Amino acid sequence: MRRPDGPADWRFNKDVAGYGASDDLGSHHIDLINFLAGNITEVQSETRLWDIPTAPQATNEDAINSLITLQNGGFGTLSASRTSPGHPLTGYIEIEGSKAAIRVDRAYLNDLFIRDANNFTQRAIRPVDDFATLWASPTVQGAHPFSWYDCFAFQMAELVKIAASIELPRTWSASLEEGVRAMSVTESMIESATLHTKQKVAPVPSA
Repeated sequence: MRRPDGPADWRFNKDVAGYGASDDLGSHHIDLINFLAGNITEVQSETRLWDIPTAPQATNEDAINSLITLQNGGFGTLSASRTSPGHPLTGYIEIEGSKAAIRVDRAYLNDLFIRDANNFTQRAIRPVDDFATLWASPTVQGAHPFSWYDCFAFQMAELVKIAASIELPRTWSASLEEGVRAMSVTESMIESATLHTKQKVAPVPSA
């Protein structure tokens, strides 16, 4: 989101934007982790704020690393950085199971990566998939890989259909409750980094 010695806009001002990498980047992955793998219940985190004498100083965290524990007993790691030059808004989630690993990469949303003993990769987008009609036929367009940038087009398409009463919101669409749950995790992550202790995530009452 910026070079370590680059300018710091409003996103890097805690008084205006709140938290940094945990909220601005990590919250999206937290929401997906809760949805795909189970709610996060405990975190142990560290943050970093780069001190570059020749650059404007940010006042919220530039990077965060967390060990996370899930409600179902699973565990994992979450890492987010706004200044890593090798990752210009990249991001992925990988879930390791007892039989295989599955990975979703928002830079390659056209693919669902499944790795097992045969190292199999599945092409995710088919004619029957949601939003497939927004794109030319694969026979015309080839593999037509799309990325997370295109999800904004999908979002607008859904909003227009809902506003025009063409369809109702999907049952798997994110809810306000789930947004608050993601915020509760980021609050716990920052508290953990500040106090240097493992923190339990505060439960979110059902709507």
